Amino acid sequence: MKKLLVTSVTLILLSINSMVSAAPQTNAPALIDPLALLEPYTNRTWQHTVGTKGEPGYFNDISHWQTVMGGHAVLTRHSVNEGVYGGYTLIFYDAEASILRCTYVTNGGFYTECTIRQADDQIIVEETVKGTRRGPESVRSQIAIEDGQMIVTSQYKTEKDWSDPEVRRYHENPTALVIFN
Repeated sequence: MKKLLVTSVTLILLSINSMVSAAPQTNAPALIDPLALLEPYTNRTWQHTVGTKGEPGYFNDISHWQTVMGGHAVLTRHSVNEGVYGGYTLIFYDAEASILRCTYVTNGGFYTECTIRQADDQIIVEETVKGTRRGPESVRSQIAIEDGQMIVTSQYKTEKDWSDPEVRRYHENPTALVIFN
């Protein structure tokens, strides 16, 4: 009984922690200058949904971008279909190379190493997939905010060919939660 109570209390505390950490930060520290291009995306929760829950083709991606480490990094967390797939990305400035770098770790058993740069009003992300022999070996994405939406256009490279671009439109949803199974 005591073990059940401790487990229940632990689960409740973890649930509260995930709800609090997913909430928008109103007093987040400013990003350091090299990360400033990420400011429009940070401390916000974004949602892209296609279809109806429970129906074939349903796809629900929730992504929360958060300023962390006193403004020296950005942490993104995202989950698809309530945690069936998801991951964490840590974005930081590599002063030695004068470039933004990121590492994306997934619950799919692989990770990516990436670089980020700005081109006009877009962010360009170039990723190298590591830790798997299935799926794409590289991903390149363009991210922009248009009319209050975050627009993500991605292409995937397998062997020698790049896929056609896939476009996802995310709207801000401050009450959406990033959930993992």
